[in-house]
Amino acid sequence: MKDQVSFSTVRLVFYQNFEFMPEEHPGFWNRSLAALGTGWKSLLTVVISVLNSWPLIALSVLGIGMIYRFIRNRRKKITLKREGV
Repeated sequence: MKDQVSFSTVRLVFYQNFEFMPEEHPGFWNRSLAALGTGWKSLLTVVISVLNSWPLIALSVLGIGMIYRFIRNRRKKITLKREGV
């Protein structure tokens, strides 16, 4: 019996029945509405990103304002010195 088992072959066959369902392609209007939805979500993401970076924006505006004020005051001093005041 030991010799018979070592030369035995087991054959298994698996199969599955399925129905063919053709792939549905969305039409023009469905794709257009999906694109509008994606664009809207992207716009909201950009707005939220800008809102998240408000400290950087505030510091930038403050820094630019200080530089502008410094340059304006410096020009006034140079002009006053030239006029002899």
